[in-house]
Amino acid sequence: MAGETQKCPMCGTKLKMMNGRMTCKKCGYYIRSQSEMNDTSARQYGGSGQYTDNRQTGTAGQSGSAYQAGTPGQTGSTYRTGAGQTGSPYQSGTTGRASSTWQSGQSPTQKKPGESNPVVAIVVSVIVGSISVAALVAIVLFRAGIFDGLITGRNSGSEASSSYRYSESDSPTQSAQASQDSSSSGQSASSARLPQSSFFCEVAEAVWGKPYRSISAEEYASLTALQIDRDEKSIYYQLNYGETQTLTYYSDIGMNLADLASFTGLEWLSLDADLNKGDLDGLNYLYGVYAENTISDLADIIPNPEYITEIGAEDSIFEHDLSGIESFPSLEYLYVDYGSLEDISALLQYPNLLSLTLIDCDSLNDYSPLMSLNSLESLTIASSQLKSIDFVNEMPSLTSLSVENSQISNINALGNCPGLEVLSLIDNYDIADYSIIGQLSELKDLTLEMSYDSVLPSFENLTQIEWLTVKNASDLTPLKDAVNVTYLSLADCAGWELESITAMQNLNTLIINDFRSYVESLEPLTRLPNLNALSLEDTSVFGNIEEIFGIPTLQYLYLDDCQVGIDFERMPVNETLEVLSLSEMTILKDPTYNNGDEINLSEHYDMFDCFPNLTELYAASLRLDSIEFVSKLPRLQYLDITNNSVTSLKPLEALSDFQAVWCGQNTILENLSSDSNIFVYTTDY
Repeated sequence: MAGETQKCPMCGTKLKMMNGRMTCKKCGYYIRSQSEMNDTSARQYGGSGQYTDNRQTGTAGQSGSAYQAGTPGQTGSTYRTGAGQTGSPYQSGTTGRASSTWQSGQSPTQKKPGESNPVVAIVVSVIVGSISVAALVAIVLFRAGIFDGLITGRNSGSEASSSYRYSESDSPTQSAQASQDSSSSGQSASSARLPQSSFFCEVAEAVWGKPYRSISAEEYASLTALQIDRDEKSIYYQLNYGETQTLTYYSDIGMNLADLASFTGLEWLSLDADLNKGDLDGLNYLYGVYAENTISDLADIIPNPEYITEIGAEDSIFEHDLSGIESFPSLEYLYVDYGSLEDISALLQYPNLLSLTLIDCDSLNDYSPLMSLNSLESLTIASSQLKSIDFVNEMPSLTSLSVENSQISNINALGNCPGLEVLSLIDNYDIADYSIIGQLSELKDLTLEMSYDSVLPSFENLTQIEWLTVKNASDLTPLKDAVNVTYLSLADCAGWELESITAMQNLNTLIINDFRSYVESLEPLTRLPNLNALSLEDTSVFGNIEEIFGIPTLQYLYLDDCQVGIDFERMPVNETLEVLSLSEMTILKDPTYNNGDEINLSEHYDMFDCFPNLTELYAASLRLDSIEFVSKLPRLQYLDITNNSVTSLKPLEALSDFQAVWCGQNTILENLSSDSNIFVYTTDY
């Protein structure tokens, strides 16, 4: 189950968990959290992370229940053909986030508890960020493809990850008979406090690869870090501070959080759920807990709160202050999502706080306690009442700042933060002048979501920036000086200065969403010698784009919801391309006219001959009437043909590596044979 140790792609150093991100301590590379990417907004279809059967019990009535082909009386929407074996609801593997240890104060994501994560991704390279809480950490930003390496432990190449599948005798409902097999462990499994709920029984079996009653107490205690993200249906964990690994599941029915007490060595826990008193009994090594409880509740629930160094708490309407925080005298990292928060004076007792996140604190007006946090390294504030950030003048150690949804109009105080490495300004539409940012020479990660009439700062002195996200820019010319950027996301920007991007010769990932100007050519993108992933989702181009299919380094191409022109006779061959997503793409006969006559892709199936090494193809809503073309795609593993007119799935049986197909909203008349191992999904999850 363990995958390869992840190393920094920039310098080869082993990544470590720092400030909630897998980070290279040598050069500053880190892996972005999903919530930081909401503004770039690609939808995840999930890649192989969804390619597991749902074998949770008690899920009747849910879409996506599993059944076997040829089994009468079952109406679930997901099935795997073949008899005698059903898949596990979990899929295991190494996330690609690398061998690491969750160090104190360094939660693995930057999502508030309970917040949904709509997207996925693309390889990135940047530096240390602000505190992260309870979210999916992702290297990438779109669906399928690169994201597979995170969610299911797949390599970022073409090899499919293997699902953890139980034999009939290994299921939690039957593994009691296997309890005698535990004697091989140095410590008897009978001494372990065993999980009781079906959810955690199956989690344990997926983690250790054997019946849960055969797992020893020592093995249960080896789980040192655990994050359960119910929105993403993902579980992240570490055994003995080792590699961060991932499971995915389809339902959390049967989850009893009291079973957490089985993992007696647990030190770090993140849940987008409410904990109850007793759920953490016996977990005496905890130093970090994030949950959808108030601080006061957590003080009652957590054993030994005096040793806790990081807390994440949430409350919608009842909590007006930070009551209960006094129970955590060792606190260094604090995440608070209180919708009615009015008083943060308790922070005066924590001058050594290193990281603070205040989310949705729209009732907070008195920010004076922040002036005492002289040791703060990371600060995140989302508040519609915030009108000044002058408190950063008293934070000489600040390296990461995120301000969102505020009324601030002046950011000149940033001039007193020369050590800033990460800066995110989102939905602060009163800011008129961003020029001060051009003086922050240590910046490595910059996110700017500006008003339409704002001007980008100069990048001439920002030579260390590698990760850049921009929204609403009307002039991209300053980007010509951002020569070291490796990840660039542009949303709702003018597109006539694409030539400026060609200066980014190290650019690995480019995301463009919805040009605000008339763009008739993407030719400049073909002059990016290291481009590995390109997304033009929901973008119109008033010209032909076939040249981008031929970018020789391109492995991942996303053209969903695009309106473009393609000259199929000039389609180049690209043997590097592995993931191609064309769902709901509109191809116009004359792209210079908006919403003109369309070309039916079913007349040009030979297009796919140009990409012989595709492993994943997403072709929903393209009016396809056949998938015979897959015979020219021998490495194909995953196919989405939702909402087409396909009648036969038989061509898939000739593909030796094929794993799963999505075929809802078709009229399938010829199905796969009953002994096929291919997963067939007839509805989306």
